[in-house]
Amino acid sequence: LALPLLGYKEGLEFGQRLLATVSKESEPKISISMGMSVYPWDGENYKGLFETADKGLYQAKAEGRNRIAYKGYIKV
Repeated sequence: LALPLLGYKEGLEFGQRLLATVSKESEPKISISMGMSVYPWDGENYKGLFETADKGLYQAKAEGRNRIAYKGYIKV
């Protein structure tokens, strides 16, 4: 999912709303895990952004279900 007009905070808030909606509204019940990246800090092209988001996804999966994680360069 590409959200070109959102920064870190807005992207994280969108992701958290998406997690909540999927877990609440899906039938059968499912959960999702997501990683995120932020342009241009985490990459200036698709490959760099994808690699950062992928690192976040693996962190989210390691921490449990229904999470979003960020492993990029913005200090949070």
